[in-house]
Amino acid sequence: MQTWSKKKNNNKQSNSKGPFQIGDLHSTSISSNDFNAKPDGKSLSFTLTHENASFLSIHYKKLDLPHSCSVTLTDENGGEEYTSTGKGLFNLGSFWAHHINSDTMIITLRCKNSGHIKNSVIDIDQYTAGFPIQDKLENNRRSLSMSICGSDDKRNAICYKNNDSSKYNKSKAVARLLVNGSGACTGWLVGRNLLLTNHHCIASLSDVQNTDFEFMAEENVCSSSRDGSWFSHRSTAIHDGVALVAKDSANDFALIRMESNLGDTYGYFELDNREPDVGEAIYIPQHPGGRPKEIAIYDSNESGGSCKVKQFHRGGCTGSAHAVRYSCDTEGGTSGSPVVSDSTNKVIALHNCGGACNGNMGVPVTDFYSQISEYLSNDGGSGGSGSSVCCNDSNVDCLYWKNLGYCSHSYVEYMRANCKQTCGVCQSESGGSCCDSNENCSYWKDQGYCSHSYVDYMSANCKQSCGVC
Repeated sequence: MQTWSKKKNNNKQSNSKGPFQIGDLHSTSISSNDFNAKPDGKSLSFTLTHENASFLSIHYKKLDLPHSCSVTLTDENGGEEYTSTGKGLFNLGSFWAHHINSDTMIITLRCKNSGHIKNSVIDIDQYTAGFPIQDKLENNRRSLSMSICGSDDKRNAICYKNNDSSKYNKSKAVARLLVNGSGACTGWLVGRNLLLTNHHCIASLSDVQNTDFEFMAEENVCSSSRDGSWFSHRSTAIHDGVALVAKDSANDFALIRMESNLGDTYGYFELDNREPDVGEAIYIPQHPGGRPKEIAIYDSNESGGSCKVKQFHRGGCTGSAHAVRYSCDTEGGTSGSPVVSDSTNKVIALHNCGGACNGNMGVPVTDFYSQISEYLSNDGGSGGSGSSVCCNDSNVDCLYWKNLGYCSHSYVEYMRANCKQTCGVCQSESGGSCCDSNENCSYWKDQGYCSHSYVDYMSANCKQSCGVC
């Protein structure tokens, strides 16, 4: 088995204007020519290791596989598995693959037709090695003084599962984001298939397509100790975003359409379009430092011991017209979290800046509500089009993925949305042969994809939306 390894690198940097950096980026050159053959004659493998890395993420400069082939990423124990076919994610050919929570990644090329192995193109030009736990803790300390006042009062989300179930259940809609293989932020569902985060976390369609959206990444015990990294694999629910619906740098928001109606599984937050009251009790579910989910409810520096709104004033840290200051503890990686009213469980602000004892800050919903409200009113899983979604498959590899078990694990939401016929989840359809094969067709039509960029795909899979029946 071919193996490439690298010692840990302590020369890390953090980009304060982007996502919170939780790993080092390394240049490399790995191709299918570097893989070693397995005895079955139909598969090759390569092992990438980086000593003490808390996670590994690889970037495909080019991926182009024949129809009978697939490439699978696993950890050394086979506990995680992510498979790509063809040109991979969204047929991009070049993208960041889903991360593996280990310092060892096994990359396996399999072809049902052994003759296709030589025609498989795999070109990996970069990888990220997550900061080792001890180094990550040191890196976190540099951000704590800007975001935590006194002691850190945040607690693991699981602590509230029984004694404050309403907050815990609402927080299921909060996701951990790994952006472009190395940056950590937080996002949350604001509709059945819409997610909100900061613009300084995700600013482009490329960022959307190269982000791991991980839900239910939580510790399984309530403890004051934290693993301090992405090292412990707390979730198998990693999803993909498909479009950047709206964004604004001053109000520091990005609204993302997800691959399917994830809100039906995790729930979603409602927005409270009003000016927050000074003294109002709040809480913030978040993924600080890229760690498993924590919730800030209490603040030992405040009278009464609860997180509160401290100020509502003009001028936010990114240029928004207003800002909300509050006492909840946050950290790097908390960017994009919802600031939630304790009394209504509705979101009153989008967290985006630290401030420690002066008050951490967020953009009030009142500043950006008008920019996204039209999308929220249409959010029902089909983009508000009313078009018929075909009961068929939107990807030629659906049957292969079914045989890998993806109808029931790893990619269930994607398979139910895009491989309906193969997974047997069809419902009665009224559109006949003139229908759409993907629930996002109407949105893609609005982006102009019927006439540019993705014309062939749209003509074949979005017939009703594009009017080519």
